[in-house]
Amino acid sequence: MALLNVVGALPSAASHLLAATHPDDGGQAGPGLSVLQTLLIFVGIPALLFGIIWVLVNATASSRGPRYRPGVGWWSAPVWFNGPADPDAAVASVSRGGVAAQDTRTTRTSSTYEEVAQVPAGDAFTDRQQDDVARSIRIAAAQARLPVSVYVGALEGDSRTTANALHAALGPDATRAVLVAVDPGSRRIEIVTGAEAHRRLDDRAAGLAALTMTTAFQAGDLAGGISSGVLALAEHARTPPSLHTDQP
Repeated sequence: MALLNVVGALPSAASHLLAATHPDDGGQAGPGLSVLQTLLIFVGIPALLFGIIWVLVNATASSRGPRYRPGVGWWSAPVWFNGPADPDAAVASVSRGGVAAQDTRTTRTSSTYEEVAQVPAGDAFTDRQQDDVARSIRIAAAQARLPVSVYVGALEGDSRTTANALHAALGPDATRAVLVAVDPGSRRIEIVTGAEAHRRLDDRAAGLAALTMTTAFQAGDLAGGISSGVLALAEHARTPPSLHTDQP
């Protein structure tokens, strides 16, 4: 029995001897960090990470181009999508009163935005944003056979009168076309429908499309709001009027 006790005690003694000659990890304090090492770990690395994130965010924003911010002014030159071949001459003609408005219907809507930074001249839309607006216009023409023209710029004088004149400047297609005029400076939208187009787009449909645009404008998305509004017009134009079978 004594021999068994001695044999059983050997592993315990060996473990104590091993612990004495080889301390456990963490049993002894290692060399401390210098001030420079502490600064690098707790200040330098977070600052580096912050810098990388800042560069990535700003690089992404730069690739998208300037973002519209609704404010009290509009410095950019007028932009006319699917408009006359010579937009400058058409705008000048409107300013001189040389274009008479045709038989049209106009839907007016306005919205109040917070006052923020103005848009610099020449930076109204990036190439990608222009492509998005032009694509929505092509979709409206292809799927709903609805010619849509979009004018973005100042509407001098009475905005409704100016929008009617711009619509008339579309020429022979004006009677079946829709003009969406957006004046970011005065925060106003005018939707003008020709006599033929009005048979497919009533005031309610135009008002809903304008509401779609102003909602996006308030979020700072000018191009996206215009594209959504054009597509909404096309969708309403494709929807046939309801038939009331109970009427004679």
